[in-house]
Amino acid sequence: MSQISFENSLEALQKSDKKDCQYGSASAFELENFLKSFSNILQNNSQKNISVTELSSFLNSFKKHLERERKSGQTINIFDVLGLGHDEKKHCMFLAWLLDPRGSHGHGGLFFHACIAQLTAYQGDKDILSGNYTVRTERCPLGDMADRVDIVCEGRDFLCYIEAKIDTWEHGNQTIRYWKKLATCANGRKTALIYLADGSKPACDSAIPLSWKTLSESLDRLREEPSCQLTPFLHELVRQYALFIRRFHGKG
Repeated sequence: MSQISFENSLEALQKSDKKDCQYGSASAFELENFLKSFSNILQNNSQKNISVTELSSFLNSFKKHLERERKSGQTINIFDVLGLGHDEKKHCMFLAWLLDPRGSHGHGGLFFHACIAQLTAYQGDKDILSGNYTVRTERCPLGDMADRVDIVCEGRDFLCYIEAKIDTWEHGNQTIRYWKKLATCANGRKTALIYLADGSKPACDSAIPLSWKTLSESLDRLREEPSCQLTPFLHELVRQYALFIRRFHGKG
């Protein structure tokens, strides 16, 4: 990371004072990028010497932006407050709620279509677009409690299993067993096995990998899409969750 990059990052952070955002301050992302730039410089052997003036400027900018974020409420994350942590079961409960066309979010199959269907042959499926499918958690298609599929999405024309992993890998070739069970349960329907994880690959070659980072990015794009018309509350809830799951990137 060059000295110019450090100065440019600082300048961008200072300019963000003038920016406004419909749903709060946009400076959190600039602050995050600036901190990464500063950290990279400290770790770079060729850039050990940082002047007192530069360090003082950094500390002043950091304090100012941190205070602004706290006062605006932008540092609040309800998922942190509730202690969601890396609890896979609780994450799957929230994801199932988003994917459920009958969820109280009131947007039908919007989230499923944006985050899951785009990865599969389901894109444009009429049942998904109309919300004519079910979403359930902790299902045991193999009849064994040790083989619980985290999320099952099922419609007349498709069957989808979603297996989520946080800070761990699959055990005993789970995805291979799930894929075989999908084939027997499909009855001619389109099938998909989504492996939601960062840092590990599914044992089954037919499984579709989806990283938490990619999911986070999909949620961010969706909430910023004007045609979606999310309520301010749902917009903020999705923003906070997308921000929360970014920390899983590279885990596993």
